[in-house]
Amino acid sequence: MELARPKETDDVALQGKQLERSRRVTVDFKDTIRITSWVDPMLDNIGYDPRSSYVEHFWLPILGPSSIWLLRRARSLLEMNPTGITISCAELGGSLGLGDTKGRSSLLTKTVQRCVDFEVAKMTHEGSIAFRRRLAPLSVRQLQRLPKSIAELHPSVSREVEYEMSLETLRAERLAATLFELGETPDSIVIQLTKWNFSREVTESAICKYRESQGVSH
Repeated sequence: MELARPKETDDVALQGKQLERSRRVTVDFKDTIRITSWVDPMLDNIGYDPRSSYVEHFWLPILGPSSIWLLRRARSLLEMNPTGITISCAELGGSLGLGDTKGRSSLLTKTVQRCVDFEVAKMTHEGSIAFRRRLAPLSVRQLQRLPKSIAELHPSVSREVEYEMSLETLRAERLAATLFELGETPDSIVIQLTKWNFSREVTESAICKYRESQGVSH
């Protein structure tokens, strides 16, 4: 469902021009789609996982449900396949309730295009679709456009998610240290922590922190 067009202001006009520039990159894929990670060191550090309550509360009204579910699915697929994965459009679209049709008029293509338009995904030179691993905190302007009842939740939800993230990081660091002391290798620790539902970024950060504490280079 498309958002209603906001009243034209200088900020909105600027955003419209940015989206027009982004739209020049037209999503194009046929029977399959190659999904890869959009590595962004800054956002990977300060952003929010697409599966987080922050994204559900505040990015959902902006991107719409289909785009959010696509971002979440891509995030999960990439955790299991860090170097990327090729999946059929019929399978991906069908699993998200977008139908199994293909082509530029399909719901899947329109959903991917929307992600590209809002710069949470991009076409790569290799022809894959790179999805952001984390989404940015909303700007003041974006918050002002949310329904008042949702915008008012921003401070409390932000604190809650950040607290959960800090706990996840601490748990991962303790588990990684324990596994190292039991003689596990870095590769086996990545596999084990991933099985315990820690994100790859948190897992790799925990391993690096332990190695640094032991004076071991990366």
